[in-house]
Amino acid sequence: ENVGVGPDVSTIQAAFMASATHRGNILGDYNYVGVGTAQADGKMWVTVVFMKGPPGLVTPVEPEPEPEPAPEPPPEEQPEPQPEPTPEPPPATTSNPGTVQTVSTGHTQRSAVLSVEIQSPVRSYGRTPGLRPYHV
Repeated sequence: ENVGVGPDVSTIQAAFMASATHRGNILGDYNYVGVGTAQADGKMWVTVVFMKGPPGLVTPVEPEPEPEPAPEPPPEEQPEPQPEPTPEPPPATTSNPGTVQTVSTGHTQRSAVLSVEIQSPVRSYGRTPGLRPYHV
């Protein structure tokens, strides 16, 4: 098992390859591997589990058949359109010469954007000094 923490996948992989024990795990005679990652506070945690098992250890599972789609319900009756209400006139205001009076109504709305970034697999190796992989 290799466990590492660092700023990104490339840095962690470089640290694994720079460690004799971790490099031995990566290059070992294994035929199964499990990888888990987590990211928080600008750090990425990676756990890699290696296993040597008999070939064909995993039995393929047949996918479940798609369920029949439910029939669509009949369209609902639409209510009769109602006349639009008459807008209220703006409040009467008085002003003195040289004075501007503003009446404002309405709401301010704020929106937020949420984005998710999916990390791609490691495709390059490099050495990064100062990063130490953890070995469990």
